[in-house]
Amino acid sequence: MDAIVERYRAAGVRRYFVHVHPVCAPPELRAWLLARGLEKTRGWMKFTRGREAPPTVETAVDVRRPRPDEMAAFARIAAAAFDLGERAVPWLTCVDRARGWRAYVAVIGGEVVATGGLYVREGIGWLDFGATAPQHRGRGAQSALLRRRILDALDLGCRVIATATGEAVPGDPQHSYNNIRKMGFREAYLRENYAPPKAG
Repeated sequence: MDAIVERYRAAGVRRYFVHVHPVCAPPELRAWLLARGLEKTRGWMKFTRGREAPPTVETAVDVRRPRPDEMAAFARIAAAAFDLGERAVPWLTCVDRARGWRAYVAVIGGEVVATGGLYVREGIGWLDFGATAPQHRGRGAQSALLRRRILDALDLGCRVIATATGEAVPGDPQHSYNNIRKMGFREAYLRENYAPPKAG
């Protein structure tokens, strides 16, 4: 725990997450994290689904693999949505060229408005980078991106497809959570997160 905290401090990273799986050991791990100044924050619900076909989606957005010149827009939208900062933009532009990864975009009127990613390895598919530009939310882009990635994962022979989003908490509209459930995913487990306190 000391090495983890020191590594991030030395790198100047003020906000990071230490993920705690439900069956992690030893049981004292959570107390160690709290003793080092981290606090429990919103967890991530992990979801899985099998090979069932996803439901259809009614939307006007065009979902497809991005052209090379669209990866900059992909990176900006994803970095902003996940609060990754400008330093993450260059490596996010490489997602579609990384081994096992595929990038996807939703386009309206020639403009990239939403993003998604699919990673496949040994029959398992992982959906990530689901993000929509704020001014284009509520238009069905994420449901369409989820469906397309599920179909592609099935075509690639995936037996299991997994993804995650923030846990359901009071007062949050749970848009991503509900979209994932509608696409046939089931809650698998909640992964706790511990992080340094947010700067005031």
